[in-house]
Amino acid sequence: MYETSNIIRFKYQDVVFGGTQNFYDNGVDAVVGIEGPSSISPRPYNTWSCNTAGLNDGLCIEFAPPPPCVLTVPANMTVAMDPDICGAVVNFTVSASDNCGPVTVTPASGSVFLQEQLQ
Repeated sequence: MYETSNIIRFKYQDVVFGGTQNFYDNGVDAVVGIEGPSSISPRPYNTWSCNTAGLNDGLCIEFAPPPPCVLTVPANMTVAMDPDICGAVVNFTVSASDNCGPVTVTPASGSVFLQEQLQ
Protein backbone atom coordinates (compact mmCIF):
# COMPACT_ATOMS: atom_id res chain seq x y z
CA MET A 1 0.00 0.00 0.00
CA TYR A 2 1.23 3.45 -0.87
CA GLU A 3 0.70 5.82 2.05
CA THR A 4 0.22 8.97 0.00
CA SER A 5 -2.47 7.50 -2.26
CA ASN A 6 -3.82 4.42 -0.42
CA ILE A 7 -3.38 2.44 -3.63
CA ILE A 8 -2.91 -1.26 -2.95
CA ARG A 9 -0.61 -3.14 -5.31
CA PHE A 10 -0.71 -6.92 -5.56
CA LYS A 11 2.30 -8.34 -7.39
CA TYR A 12 2.72 -11.92 -8.58
CA GLN A 13 6.31 -12.94 -7.84
CA ASP A 14 6.47 -16.49 -9.20
CA VAL A 15 3.64 -18.08 -11.15
CA VAL A 16 5.52 -21.04 -12.61
CA PHE A 17 5.46 -24.13 -10.38
CA GLY A 18 6.71 -26.75 -12.83
CA GLY A 19 7.14 -30.44 -12.08
CA THR A 20 4.01 -32.24 -10.98
CA GLN A 21 2.30 -28.88 -10.34
CA ASN A 22 2.77 -27.52 -13.88
CA PHE A 23 -1.01 -27.61 -14.33
CA TYR A 24 -1.10 -24.48 -12.15
CA ASP A 25 1.62 -22.63 -14.07
CA ASN A 26 0.69 -19.05 -14.97
CA GLY A 27 -2.42 -19.11 -12.80
CA VAL A 28 -4.86 -21.53 -14.31
CA ASP A 29 -7.53 -19.66 -12.33
CA ALA A 30 -6.93 -16.58 -10.17
CA VAL A 31 -9.03 -14.07 -8.23
CA VAL A 32 -7.64 -11.15 -6.25
CA GLY A 33 -9.77 -8.57 -4.46
CA ILE A 34 -10.36 -6.18 -1.62
CA GLU A 35 -13.46 -5.32 0.40
CA GLY A 36 -14.51 -1.99 1.76
CA PRO A 37 -15.56 -1.17 5.32
CA SER A 38 -18.11 -3.45 6.95
CA SER A 39 -20.07 -0.40 8.15
CA ILE A 40 -21.39 0.17 4.61
CA SER A 41 -24.13 -2.09 3.27
CA PRO A 42 -23.91 -3.51 0.74
CA ARG A 43 -20.20 -3.84 1.42
CA PRO A 44 -18.21 -2.41 -1.52
CA TYR A 45 -15.62 -4.62 -3.16
CA ASN A 46 -13.35 -4.72 -6.15
CA THR A 47 -12.01 -7.90 -7.75
CA TRP A 48 -9.85 -8.94 -10.65
CA SER A 49 -9.97 -12.46 -12.01
CA CYS A 50 -8.91 -14.62 -14.91
CA ASN A 51 -10.03 -18.07 -15.93
CA THR A 52 -7.07 -18.84 -18.16
CA ALA A 53 -3.37 -19.29 -17.53
CA GLY A 54 -2.69 -15.61 -18.18
CA LEU A 55 -0.51 -14.59 -15.24
CA ASN A 56 3.17 -13.75 -15.61
CA ASP A 57 5.93 -13.28 -13.07
CA GLY A 58 5.91 -9.67 -11.94
CA LEU A 59 2.32 -8.95 -13.03
CA CYS A 60 0.96 -6.07 -10.90
CA ILE A 61 -2.66 -5.39 -10.11
CA GLU A 62 -3.50 -2.10 -8.41
CA PHE A 63 -6.64 -1.31 -6.46
CA ALA A 64 -7.47 2.31 -5.78
CA PRO A 65 -9.93 3.07 -2.99
CA PRO A 66 -13.10 4.94 -3.88
CA PRO A 67 -13.14 8.67 -3.28
CA PRO A 68 -14.01 9.68 0.28
CA CYS A 69 -17.56 10.29 1.39
CA VAL A 70 -18.47 13.98 1.05
CA LEU A 71 -21.32 15.48 3.05
CA THR A 72 -22.66 18.91 2.15
CA VAL A 73 -24.37 20.58 5.09
CA PRO A 74 -26.01 23.98 5.41
CA ALA A 75 -24.14 26.96 6.82
CA ASN A 76 -25.20 28.37 10.18
CA MET A 77 -28.61 30.01 9.84
CA THR A 78 -30.79 32.39 11.78
CA VAL A 79 -34.46 31.49 12.07
CA ALA A 80 -37.38 33.34 13.60
CA MET A 81 -38.95 31.89 16.72
CA ASP A 82 -42.62 30.97 16.61
CA PRO A 83 -43.95 32.04 20.02
CA ASP A 84 -46.83 29.57 19.77
CA ILE A 85 -44.46 26.58 19.83
CA CYS A 86 -41.49 28.09 21.74
CA GLY A 87 -39.25 27.16 18.86
CA ALA A 88 -39.01 27.22 15.08
CA VAL A 89 -39.58 24.94 12.15
CA VAL A 90 -36.21 24.67 10.44
CA ASN A 91 -35.83 23.57 6.82
CA PHE A 92 -32.44 22.66 5.40
CA THR A 93 -30.79 20.41 2.84
CA VAL A 94 -28.06 17.86 3.44
CA SER A 95 -26.56 15.98 0.52
CA ALA A 96 -24.03 13.20 0.27
CA SER A 97 -21.81 11.85 -2.50
CA ASP A 98 -22.72 8.47 -3.98
CA ASN A 99 -20.16 6.50 -1.98
CA CYS A 100 -21.37 7.59 1.48
CA GLY A 101 -23.91 4.85 2.00
CA PRO A 102 -27.15 5.69 3.76
CA VAL A 103 -27.21 9.09 5.48
CA THR A 104 -29.78 9.91 8.16
CA VAL A 105 -30.20 13.43 9.54
CA THR A 106 -31.72 13.78 13.00
CA PRO A 107 -33.72 15.88 13.56
CA ALA A 108 -34.88 15.97 9.95
CA SER A 109 -35.43 19.08 7.87
CA GLY A 110 -38.86 20.54 8.65
CA SER A 111 -38.64 19.52 12.31
CA VAL A 112 -39.44 21.82 15.18
CA PHE A 113 -36.31 22.95 17.00
CA LEU A 114 -37.24 24.03 20.52
CA GLN A 115 -35.90 27.30 21.91
CA GLU A 116 -33.18 25.58 23.95
CA GLN A 117 -31.91 23.83 20.78
CA LEU A 118 -31.67 27.11 18.88
CA GLN A 119 -29.25 28.88 21.19
